Amino acid sequence: MKNVNDWKANLLFILTLIFTLFASIFVKFLNDKKDEAEFRFECREISSKIDLRLHAHAQLLRSGAAFFSVSDTVKRETWGNFIKQSKVDLNLPGILGTGFSLLVPKDQLENHILQIRNEGFPDYKVWPESSGDTSTAIIFLEPFSERNLRAFGYDMTTEPVRREAMERARDLDIAALSGKVLLVQETKKDVQAGNLMYVPVYQKGVKLNTVEARRAAIKGWVYSPYRMNDLMSGILNKWKHIDNKKTFYLHIFDGVNCTSQSLLFESHSTEEQKKSERIRFNLKVPINFNGHQWTLEYTQQKENFIVDYIASWMVFFGGLIISILLLLLSKSMLSTKLKAQQIAERLTSELKESERLLKESQEIAHLGTYSLDIKTGTWKSSEILNTIFGIDENYTLTTEGWSAILHPDYRELVLNYFQNETIDQRLPFNKEYKIIRNCNKEERWVHGLGKLEFNSKSSR
Repeated sequence: MKNVNDWKANLLFILTLIFTLFASIFVKFLNDKKDEAEFRFECREISSKIDLRLHAHAQLLRSGAAFFSVSDTVKRETWGNFIKQSKVDLNLPGILGTGFSLLVPKDQLENHILQIRNEGFPDYKVWPESSGDTSTAIIFLEPFSERNLRAFGYDMTTEPVRREAMERARDLDIAALSGKVLLVQETKKDVQAGNLMYVPVYQKGVKLNTVEARRAAIKGWVYSPYRMNDLMSGILNKWKHIDNKKTFYLHIFDGVNCTSQSLLFESHSTEEQKKSERIRFNLKVPINFNGHQWTLEYTQQKENFIVDYIASWMVFFGGLIISILLLLLSKSMLSTKLKAQQIAERLTSELKESERLLKESQEIAHLGTYSLDIKTGTWKSSEILNTIFGIDENYTLTTEGWSAILHPDYRELVLNYFQNETIDQRLPFNKEYKIIRNCNKEERWVHGLGKLEFNSKSSR
């Protein structure tokens, strides 16, 4: 019995443990879903912020192109005032500069160089040298200081990536974003990936309804160069999940291929990222800006298994404690039940033994027992008394049945004694009388002893 009870308690413990395990897994699943939804929401927020900023930059360059289109000539001082009034640093932080690249036909190149030198730049030149029919030259770039001085006179069409973006802007009359480049403004210190945005400037009053017309009317490009780390710092503006959450990483790639060669920006250093190489969530979001794509790859690394799933751990350990308590409680209850059963079995055994001894003593002494219910007039008797009276189990055990066993000569005497002294006076029954045994009509003397117990609410 003890082994069976232990088995039941252990089964209950195993079932509650299994339930706890599944509950913990389910909570982990819900936690993952919630965290993933938050992760995707944050990714969409950042992507939207970057996309909106690129279009804001395009709008700035469109304004600059319009400034050139409505003016016959734009002087350096005038351009500087325009950029200053635009409050670029305040409204669009992270831009390295805003400038104008002039298209210079080959036959006008010498006059162009002489003109700029006469403006106070004796060392000015268009570089690198080009063998084409036209060249371009960066003549305006604000702020015109520090790094930007290195780009003065640079012919951007001599570099294929820049040229492709400039031609696309010219042909389609759009703000075109270039691919990844190394800006000429870079020094040997803090080198960053770069790219540029171009908006075409056309000759005044010319129809631009065909590609050929736009190519013929091109005057130059208003453009902005971007150092990507600086640009993203300005766009994200200390974005809390990028700067403060060490497991949330953002990589920006030029194009659709996510390789080290196309990497434009990474929110954390490679060394920091290598410290946590287990990816929890990953999402790639494309940004298509006028036909040029950036791929934003978001990664959230696993921090600490306990930290990530603290709710799941709470459910697990809470369930484990409850399982252990249920095990102890069930074993205690089953142990108590077993002890109660053992006591009941012992008492039953003792009762049976007492009944056996009583029956044996009654057989030896020819002593039978009975109980009489006055209200119903029925009585119960032991086997010994039935033997004495000569009756079997089919005999009607009523007062009438008892009266029928009495000897006719003593019937009235015994019944009067029973009524007057035992019932009316509530005296013990103590009478010797004669009976006729029912089974064989044998006469026999018996001595009856008894005491009536009356209900307190009844008169008898």
